[in-house]
Amino acid sequence: MNASGVALTDAELALAQISGYWPQARDLFKAKLTELEKNGFVLKLDFVVYVLLGCLHHMGSDMRKLHDASNNDKLREAWDRLDKQVLDYVANLMRTNAYVYHTAEINSPYALVPIIVYCFDKNGKHLTDTEIRKMVKWFYYSQIRYRYVSQLPQKLDKDLRTVAESTNPFDALLQDIAEERELKITLRSSPAVPFSIRCSAWCAGT
Repeated sequence: MNASGVALTDAELALAQISGYWPQARDLFKAKLTELEKNGFVLKLDFVVYVLLGCLHHMGSDMRKLHDASNNDKLREAWDRLDKQVLDYVANLMRTNAYVYHTAEINSPYALVPIIVYCFDKNGKHLTDTEIRKMVKWFYYSQIRYRYVSQLPQKLDKDLRTVAESTNPFDALLQDIAEERELKITLRSSPAVPFSIRCSAWCAGT
């Protein structure tokens, strides 16, 4: 619990631990979030912690892995790459290829986590045109099927493990969605009509 008696989330507790061995972390994260917000991507500190856990450990549930100071050097190195290369690149991909200009247009920004981790794992290399098309298709389905609106840590565990282990991760991630519910799209499948129209039109052309 914090000083006000409010229970901390696992991500908030992890951030408190990170700030213990890296005092500048919170301010650095906030500065980047402010920068991203100016370009339409409104995200929270919890999101950053999930991204760091995904990049370092390819999971979304066990925040305790970030508690220990042995993470210090790896965490700083990961953040440097995220800050200077990955986060801005992914935001640009979403604008130019998925036509997402603001996080208010999507039902869960946590669908960005597997994309960010995948780009992070490429160590500075840009996605190919084929990878981009597969990524965008999976992202649209993740939104239409409300992939991350419940059981977030568990679903990230599964999806980030796929990102780490699969040679074609976005094909595999899409198949996971298909196994839960068919991929056929109708406009009635989502209350967000403008976005569903874009999704339906895009997916119909792939």
